[in-house]
Formats: sequence, C-alpha cells, structure tokens
Amino acid sequence: MKACDVIQFYSPLSGGIKNYVHSKARWFAENQPDVEHFVIVPSDKNEQFKIANSTFYAIKSPKLPFSKSYRVLCSKKQIEKVLLDESPDIIETCDPYITAQICNKLAAKHNIPTVAFYHSDFPRTIPPQVRKVMGRWLSTCVSRWTLKYLKKLYKNNKALIAASSTMTQSLKNDGFENVVNIPLGINTDLYLPVENAERIRDKYGISKDKQMILFVGRFCFEKNLLNLIDAFKTLSKIRSDMQLVMVGDGELKNKMCKLTEDYQDILILPYFGDKDELMQMYSTADVFVHPGVLETFGFVMIEAQSCGTKVVSVKDSIVHESCRHDEDNIAAEDEFSDAIAEAIDKSLKIHTSWEKRLWRHQQMVERFSNNTTYSRMTKLYHDVIS
Repeated sequence: MKACDVIQFYSPLSGGIKNYVHSKARWFAENQPDVEHFVIVPSDKNEQFKIANSTFYAIKSPKLPFSKSYRVLCSKKQIEKVLLDESPDIIETCDPYITAQICNKLAAKHNIPTVAFYHSDFPRTIPPQVRKVMGRWLSTCVSRWTLKYLKKLYKNNKALIAASSTMTQSLKNDGFENVVNIPLGINTDLYLPVENAERIRDKYGISKDKQMILFVGRFCFEKNLLNLIDAFKTLSKIRSDMQLVMVGDGELKNKMCKLTEDYQDILILPYFGDKDELMQMYSTADVFVHPGVLETFGFVMIEAQSCGTKVVSVKDSIVHESCRHDEDNIAAEDEFSDAIAEAIDKSLKIHTSWEKRLWRHQQMVERFSNNTTYSRMTKLYHDVIS
C-alpha cells in the first residue's frame, strides 16, 4: 500500500498537525515498513526531504494572509505532478480549504480514493471579533453556509475522520456521512514525567519558589489566550506565589507581549523545537492550562498529562474529553477569564505526588498511544482501498 498525506497547515512553527504527520511517518517506518508513505506540504521553496522512511515533497507556496508562518498549498499543477510520479493507493487531506478542493478534483480525475481528517472545525471557528461585527443573524447564516460547503466537499470522501467522540457525534448530527472516530495519539515514550526537571527553570529564568502555570501552543485567537492572561492578572491580585509561562509563536504574539510587559510573572517564551526541553517544561509545571474551546482534539493536553502534569480545561470543550478520568484535572465553567481564574486557583491548591504523576502518565499510555491511533488508521486505509 502507498499512502499520501496532503498537509496544508504545515510550517516551521506549526504544532499539532505537523506532529501528527511526523509521528505517522515514524510509526510506519517502525511498525509497517511495507507501507510506502509520502507527504505533500507547502514551503518557501521546492525541495524534498525525509522523515524516517517517508518522503516529504515541499512545494513553493504563497504566504497565507495575516499568518506568521503558514503558506497556501495551491499549485494544482505541482500537486498533480507528485501524485502522478508516486501513484498512491489512497490520499488523506487535512484541511477544508483550497488544498482539499484541489486534491478531491485530482483524486476523482485519477481514480484515487480519499479520506479526510477533520482537524479544523471550520463552521465554529469564525473569530469573535468577526462575529461581533456581523451580528448573531449573519454569523448564523455564515455557519450554515460553511456546513453546506463542507458536506459538498466531503461528499465523495470514503471516510471523514474525527479525533474526538464529541466531534464525531456533532458531525453525524449535522448530517455528515461515513464519519469515523480515531482518537489521535502521542509518543508516550517521549513524553515522560521527569523527576528532576528544575534545570529548565534555571535556563529560562522561571522561579523555583513559585507555582508554574504553563501553556504551550500557537498564539492565535482559537486558543483563547487573552482570557488566560486576564485570568492570571485577576489571580495575581489575591496571590503572589505563581508564574504564567507561555511557550509558542503566532499572530497574537506582539499583542500578548504588549499586554504583559508590566507583569514580571508572565513569561513568554519562543516556540520549542527541542522535544526533550518541551518534556522537561511540561514535567516541571504545576498545572497546564488550555483555555480554548475551538479545538478538535488538543495534543498539548495529552502531552502534558503524559509528563505527569495536571491540567485545566474548559467544561464542555473537546480538549476536556481527555481530562475526564482524573479528579485532579479541573474544568472551568466557561471560557471567560473569571471562570478560568477560579479553575486555576482550585488546581494550584491540589498537591501532586510523584506517584500520581506516574499514574497519570500510564493513563495516557493506555488511552492515547501512537500505536493505537496508527493501527486503526492503517486498517481504515486497507478497508477503503479494498
């Protein structure tokens, strides 16, 4: 079997989807060496490179407007050339935009079956600022139009994959067909609790005398980071024993830096390419916070828990799905700053023993390992092809 991934959201600073396809490449090499795998991604230049046994075809692409690092994979001619040269048995797309449209047309033209991964919940990710300008009625009309568009886009896909049971049910309720739930996984051998991770605090100037609140991810409106900053500012009025550390990059970075420049206990760090350092950062944190409500999965929540760290999420959000079986994980009642502040305050009052960290890691091994994810993915591919 030869499988192709076409990845629109791929850049030097991207996180979840890039991790997904890199992990898949390594898993195929270690567990399914008979599977030939190649990936098409956007870049600032045309080139080929290898991750494990998988070939990555980088296609020179224009910058995505208003984005710091993403590009638009839109060259039908170059995508078709790669597909003709490689002749895949199946194509997986990961976005609902122009790249998916191109791939669907090319797949139909060359009789290649396709599946799609619902990584981005397009109808529900209209920025709050845009919703405010449009008003409730127009926002509802736009959401309905995008649902109609997506049903047409995914109509001929053999499967629409969703990473959470909540999103799977939501898509089925909206009338989508062939929806398959395959929870994403992480390399649980990489993300481990580290008992003596304090050196990472020394390196980045994080206080050893204060409890560390951590966020890792792209700095964008979907993550609800401005409310997280406001929540910390609210909490700092009643307690002085904490620091907020935010790791990543993105279009909101300049605004976040400006909002936090007068707060010594808010530290904004660059994107971490070193996974060992990221593991240590997760391990030394007292609590990991993800305030977003627009995610379709949330890799970072799994990574943090795999490193033994308790987490704060927002009630009824999809990222909360991975946090429900641990009494130390706290859910804010809503995504606004007061509720997030209250949840963080509760979490910081809970002591986490080393034994509890090890137990939390084991829960992630059992529920969210790469082996489970990609075994199910490979079976789906074979079923679709046959």
